[in-house]
Amino acid sequence: MADTGIVPRDTDTWRALITEYGQLTKLTGHSPQSRGQRFNGLIAELLECWDISARANKRSKGEIDVGFTLEGVRYVLEAKWEKTKADTGDLAKLHKRVQQRLSGTHGVFLAMAGYTPEAVADLGDGQRLELLLLDRTHWEAMLSGLVPPQELLSLARDHAAFQGDAYAPLHKLLASQARPSSVDFNASAQRPGTDNAGSAQSRPVLSVRNSNQLGLYCIAPDSLLLTTARGIVRADLTSRTVSPAIDVAHCHRNPLVLGDGSILFTRCFGVGRFHNGRISVAAGGAVGATSLTPGTDDTAWFLDNGSESTPASISRIATELTDQARYGLDYPAAMATNAAWITPEQLVIIGGAGMAVTTLSDRSASHRALTQANPMGLLRRDENTVLTTGDNLTVAVTHLHTGQPLEVAVVPELRGSVSELAQSANGDIYVAAYDMSADNYTVMQLNTAAPQTPPLLNVATPTATASGSTHPTAPIRARPTQRDAPHTLTSGGQTATPPFNEVAAALVISRREERERGHSDGFAFAPALGWPCLEHLAARGFRLDFWLESLRNGWHDVLVGRAPDGATTAAWLPELADRLGTYLDPVGQERWSFTPSSDYVEGFADGLRSVYDSVRHANGKTPDEAPASVFLAVKGILGSINFDGSAVTIRKEGYGPRMKGVKRLPVNEIQQVIVKPATAMFHGYIQFVVQDQPPAPDVRLSLAAGRPHREDPYSISFSRRANSDIERLKQHVNSAITSYH
Repeated sequence: MADTGIVPRDTDTWRALITEYGQLTKLTGHSPQSRGQRFNGLIAELLECWDISARANKRSKGEIDVGFTLEGVRYVLEAKWEKTKADTGDLAKLHKRVQQRLSGTHGVFLAMAGYTPEAVADLGDGQRLELLLLDRTHWEAMLSGLVPPQELLSLARDHAAFQGDAYAPLHKLLASQARPSSVDFNASAQRPGTDNAGSAQSRPVLSVRNSNQLGLYCIAPDSLLLTTARGIVRADLTSRTVSPAIDVAHCHRNPLVLGDGSILFTRCFGVGRFHNGRISVAAGGAVGATSLTPGTDDTAWFLDNGSESTPASISRIATELTDQARYGLDYPAAMATNAAWITPEQLVIIGGAGMAVTTLSDRSASHRALTQANPMGLLRRDENTVLTTGDNLTVAVTHLHTGQPLEVAVVPELRGSVSELAQSANGDIYVAAYDMSADNYTVMQLNTAAPQTPPLLNVATPTATASGSTHPTAPIRARPTQRDAPHTLTSGGQTATPPFNEVAAALVISRREERERGHSDGFAFAPALGWPCLEHLAARGFRLDFWLESLRNGWHDVLVGRAPDGATTAAWLPELADRLGTYLDPVGQERWSFTPSSDYVEGFADGLRSVYDSVRHANGKTPDEAPASVFLAVKGILGSINFDGSAVTIRKEGYGPRMKGVKRLPVNEIQQVIVKPATAMFHGYIQFVVQDQPPAPDVRLSLAAGRPHREDPYSISFSRRANSDIERLKQHVNSAITSYH
């Protein structure tokens, strides 16, 4: 996902609309006339999925196909789905309807077949521009999620306001926000050397400055496509020059070049296709982090790692958005980082839950633990092995039957948890990863012919010269670690299958190392959280799952503008996300796209517990002063409730606009906290009585009897297992109220 901060609120409905659009395109069950009527409803329902209030087929002075409001501006939309282009007469009708309404109302014309040149020219000759013109590519960009409706309509409005053009092709709208990227071919950061031996070498070839997006693709042995925060560029390593490839911001991960020369790229929730200077929509409907992967049979696919409520999937990309085919995957949601086809039927998936080899025809999957931490980069070597990257930029050949990696290169100065791999036609392998000390990412070239047996690659460290250029010095030998111990080479040069007990021993060692690393990080981070936060976690047995979910949701609401006025986030959240990645990532930042292993997370929780236990034993009681970083979170029924020391935030995630939303109640406005504990038969509730607002009474006759109505913004229901957490939250809020008054 990109950094636009816009997310759909109802993914199931959204995906159903994409499917229905495909049926409308083929006139399945519709005549052209009935399709037009249903199309209006489809547009309105799509806008509603993206939190834009809309209504279809409104009858007033001249029928309005769709009416909607965005950022305080009212729009009337006319849709035309016919074979002929919209002409001057079509636009004149909508223009008249706009002029019949209050000043400030804008018109939007959506013509699936486009517009006649005369219609666009005549509209530009008017005194005041009051219409925006969209075509099929604009519509499919919104429908797919490649350009969410809020973003596309804002871009179209800005273009009309500043350029005076009612119509702009999709590529022009997106190019308007792109800026040149800074690529430095003098990647000359000094790296320490070690003893080495071997024939293969590695060298840094370039770095990309200040980019929170990372991706690469080999066009030719010395030509790369690079994904940056400001677009996709082409880097020629021979001439050391950079040229724009796709001027579209917010692209992410690796692009993919097809046989016809078109370039696929992922952006927001969809996949775009760039060909002959124009952009079209290839696929969409993603709800999690995405990545592109080529098939072994000239097909193209994209991985969607899903969300907490939507499983991971792999989709075949076709010529049209309506022809994409999605297949569910047996892999934990929101955990996959990459996928690669091994055969036309078998797909390997890697991520925080290890490795899975899936057979597409029957969805069967075999799962393997991965000892390489935070695997992300992935390349197919053959039907039995893949190349992967992981933490501290370890590059490893991983065997599909055992999941055991043979470490072949290490570049500890780069963060391998956010990394990508690409391979050229001559076998050269390129790896990209972030520098540990900066927001830059570096591309390294591993010169190897990729032989059948996994040799040790040798990483040559760059040395800065007086001119600032670099050259490889003596290569660094990639040392086998304890994790590599089970791998042996036979006299024939083939990798021998290690005995089970040796594999098991290596796994135990790796898991212990991960847990110890997590414990160290958690122990060091605990003081930043403050005592009340540790106390809250202690009451929950230091289970981090829901606590992190609540932090992520609150952070997300602040970033996208959904949080109430005055809502803020804890200053330590970004630093915590640097350690826990996707567990805390609010909007799909590339910086936090990694998923730490479960052993690391458990170790992190143990580290927090160690600090808590030490303080309690040393003081014999709770510290008197509660730091301002207190954060308590409790899961309710269709929502949650948080307390940050200064305000209570109730987040509702029910069905319909009256049961959704976020309510923030500062402590100085709360007069009383009412709690009715849950029982084995009935849910309980917590309700806050605020100034000048009488509390909602208990419902008497309904499924919600015995508690306030579900639309009450000042209360939330909870289950029996939340009783103790709710009581604890009540005590903290009451203490804060007493302190304030």
